[in-house]
Order: sequence, then structure tokens, then C-alpha cells
Amino acid sequence: MKLYLRILLFPFFMFYIVGVYFRNLLFDLGLLKEVPYNTKVISIGNLSMGGTGKTPHTEYLAGLLLSQGKTVAILSRGYKRKTKGFFVVEKHHTHIDVGDEPCQLRSKFQNDEVIIAVSEKRRVGIKKLLKIYPNIDIILLDDAFQHRYVKPGLNILLSDYYSPFWEDRILPFGNLREPKKSKKRADIIVITKSPIVLSPIIKKDILVKADIRQDQSLFFSKIVYKNWKTLVDNKDIVPKKSYTTIFLFTGIANSYPLEFYLKQFCNDIVTFKYPDHHSYTESDILKICTDFENYLSSNKVIVTTEKDAMRLKHSELLKLFEEFSVYYIPIGIKFYKNEEFNNLILEYVK
Repeated sequence: MKLYLRILLFPFFMFYIVGVYFRNLLFDLGLLKEVPYNTKVISIGNLSMGGTGKTPHTEYLAGLLLSQGKTVAILSRGYKRKTKGFFVVEKHHTHIDVGDEPCQLRSKFQNDEVIIAVSEKRRVGIKKLLKIYPNIDIILLDDAFQHRYVKPGLNILLSDYYSPFWEDRILPFGNLREPKKSKKRADIIVITKSPIVLSPIIKKDILVKADIRQDQSLFFSKIVYKNWKTLVDNKDIVPKKSYTTIFLFTGIANSYPLEFYLKQFCNDIVTFKYPDHHSYTESDILKICTDFENYLSSNKVIVTTEKDAMRLKHSELLKLFEEFSVYYIPIGIKFYKNEEFNNLILEYVK
């Protein structure tokens, strides 16, 4: 959010800050109830406004549990969807129906081996999931750290390596949705988007700065970029390392890691940055295509993110890209101590 908007909305943010503190106090005192469940529940969330990688981490957990023969459900609120209530996400649903992140998760688990649903009220969503699928072994709550009406058995808090929560402040002064001390509710803290090389000194420094308790676990994860896919027909390609120019358009919270990754493939990157979860318009796409056509470069391509691709698929806007080389880049994550993290999750599930 731009600085002038933060200043303009400052009086409203003060009500927000007081409300957040008071709400958390009511939960801490037990005056508002956190409901536990017999079914295993893992929450994946953050303290900031976004950009920590909740969706790929949720995907990672679902894949891990699926490999152990577990029946897994993912429940999201379906941010920025145009619908209300509970939905089980099907292949034909679009970001308008269920949100871009549930669409992204659905595309990763094509054979419906993972149940994916949306509900803005998580307790309602869990109740309906268990009614429809009584044999669910575990429910993953995507972006639910602030949803305290549900008491998860395991609470995972994510924080961006380049924008850690301990260096941030609550809105409107920073990007935190609630105070830093709320990290006390986490069982596991994951520092995401970590660099490829991470020295023991840096790890120790973060352990101190994040103020990790002895009963909390700290892990580091990094982004894994996979083979590119064509936006129009979804075909895999292996990218060249000889592009002159890459046109990158993104509607995500933080595009820096992707820009850094793309530098190995080209001499120059032209960026079009939109707000997180941006709903693209015809004028947005025409602007990108026109600038691309007019740019003097012998070997150029257009690239976007996997999440942005979910907002363009099943859209009439996709036709505007048919004459161009347009790709999106699926991502995954990898933990520095994969086996240790996996064992911790599987031990909880047992």
C-alpha cells in the first residue's frame, strides 16, 4: 500500500489495531472459544499481508501426506472470489468461483486425490467437509493463522527471508496483520524464500532475532522453479538461457525472487507489477502486448507467475496472447532439512 494511502487511512487503522489487540486478548482469556477437532488439523499462515508462499507450502504438505496414504483435504477462504459460502473445488471452477490459489492447488492435484474446498467461515467449512468426506485423515487450513475460532493441532507460521516479521510493524506503519508477539501461537516457524546458500551464522542470527522458544521449531525453505509452461495451451518447455529480453507481468505480493531467478535467462527484464490477486482487464493485457510488440529486441518472451496464470485461464483475455510467446512458471518448495521437517509433520499425524 502506498505511503499516502497509509497516512490518509491512519485513523481507520487505529481502530483496526485496537480491534486486533482486543480480539486476541479475548481468545487468550478464553472468552472467545477456539474449537479443537478430533480430525488432525494443520494451519499454514503468516503475520504479514501476504507474499510468504502459503500456497506452495500447503501443496508440499498435501503431497507429503498423500505419499503416506493419508486422505487429505485443503480448506481455503478463497480470497477475492465472487461467490460466498462453502464449495468443493472442481476442475471447471475459475478464480472468480473459488479464488486463484485454490485453482492453483486444484491444477496440481489433477486426479482429485486431494479434496480442496473454500469457505470464508472455517468452522463451517470443516463441519461440511467432515460430513461429505467422513474418512478425511487431515485438514490443511490455508492462510488461517488469524482464524482463531479453529484450534489447529499444529500451527505453522511462515515468514519471508527478505521481509521477516521481526523487522516489520503492524499496519499502517508496516505490513503485519497482527503484532509480532502473536508468533507465540506457532508450533513451527518457517523462513521462506531463503537463498540457495545459508550459512550456520545466518541461521543462528535468525534464531535469536525471531526469538524462537525451545518448544518451537525453526526451519528454512527455498523456492524451486520448475519447467516453464505455455500459458495458452499448457505445454511444458525447457527455457533457453539466451533470451534478449523477458517481459514479466505479476500480480503477487513480492516478485523479487522471480526477477532474480529470471536474470540467468536474459540480458534485460521489463516488469509490469500489479497488486496481489489483481484481476486483469483487457487494457492491462493490451498494454503488455503493445509494449512487447514495440520493444526492439531480437529474442523476447513474456513470462508470468503460476498464480497469475490461474486468473487468466478460462478467460477471454487469453485470446489476446495467442500470437505471442507467453509462459508461466510453476513453483514448489524444498526444505533445507527436508527429512527433519517431514518427520515432524508425520509424527504429528501419527
